[in-house]
Amino acid sequence: MLNSVIFLGRKNCIFSKKLHILLKKNSKKLLYVENLNKNKKNNLNKINNFDYLFSFRSYQILKRQTLKKINNLAINFHPGSPKYRGIGCTNFAIYNNEKIYGATAHLIDDKIDHGKIIDVVEFKIKEKDSLEKLLNKTHKQMFILATKVIKNIIKDRNYYSNTRLKYKWSKKLWKRKDLERLCKININDSSQLVKKKIRSTNYKSYKPYILFKNYKFKLC
Repeated sequence: MLNSVIFLGRKNCIFSKKLHILLKKNSKKLLYVENLNKNKKNNLNKINNFDYLFSFRSYQILKRQTLKKINNLAINFHPGSPKYRGIGCTNFAIYNNEKIYGATAHLIDDKIDHGKIIDVVEFKIKEKDSLEKLLNKTHKQMFILATKVIKNIIKDRNYYSNTRLKYKWSKKLWKRKDLERLCKININDSSQLVKKKIRSTNYKSYKPYILFKNYKFKLC
């Protein structure tokens, strides 16, 4: 049983709900912070005296003063391999024709996707995997990883300190401007490049686009 836990999850995410249930059963005190969307971030500046923080699919970027208030561990479950830090990791993995992808559990520090790696799960990317299919696969595997890590901490609070993994974070941090550049299809792009960009960026309301004479045309 964990004494006190903050869990950062995402609204309408079945895996966040399942992790919430797991933590509720195994915590004496639990604060669940659910992001409504990426533009409405919850203020955690007033929290105090919690032992653990777990972040799963949360938009919340934690500041140093918030992290200092966590007594033991702050852990993020990142939807990407250590090779891919930042935003749009799945997009760039498809674009770069990666055969293996993954999810990463790591300690949170004051930099993005930078803290000590606790555990990694890996799986194959199939040639016919769409961006949506790969995202769904990533979130499922990330949930399995999160469940494993949380259960291990419940059994042994110090288990993470004994992990010795071969994985290291990449120096490259993918940013919003990189993803925006990937979504842009240029008039002179080859048909092969256009297909790559569409496959790696076409997802729900997020669409690749063409700029032509100050007009923006999105894929429908």
